[in-house]
Amino acid sequence: MIDILIVEDNKEPAALLTDFLRAERFTVTVVDSGVKRSRAAGASRLNWSKWTAVN
Repeated sequence: MIDILIVEDNKEPAALLTDFLRAERFTVTVVDSGVKRSRAAGASRLNWSKWTAVN
């Protein structure tokens, strides 16, 4: 299964994207800042070498 981390401070687009991705059976974590992104990564087994930043 693919883990997706969404860093978005606007709740509405984050919720829409989360709903869509979860419906497609992805595991999704949403945070609203880069600091929380670092905490989320530290608390899980995310492999950052496989991640791509999308702006």
